[in-house]
Amino acid sequence: MRRGLLATLLLLHGLSHANVGVWAFSDGPTWLVAVLWAAAMLGYFAAAFGLLGVRSLRIRWKQLLTVATLASIALLVMFGHGIALLGIYIDLIIVVVVL
Repeated sequence: MRRGLLATLLLLHGLSHANVGVWAFSDGPTWLVAVLWAAAMLGYFAAAFGLLGVRSLRIRWKQLLTVATLASIALLVMFGHGIALLGIYIDLIIVVVVL
């Protein structure tokens, strides 16, 4: 049950990056924003599915979570606006809670 709740948290957090990516496209180079945005969103999704036990992701879900968090923080630091600091805190809290 706990794994399911944590995986749901990761999926919702990954979905929240859709908004951040849209904002970042107006401020930065498209190629860089796309790479960071994809790494963050897909990394959180993959970590969630790995936490749920998907065979090919189960072994590496912690590494995927780490990469997603680093990409998210980089995206927020480089292209974030007023709520970027809040997003960074949320990223770090999620990593600590899930790991």
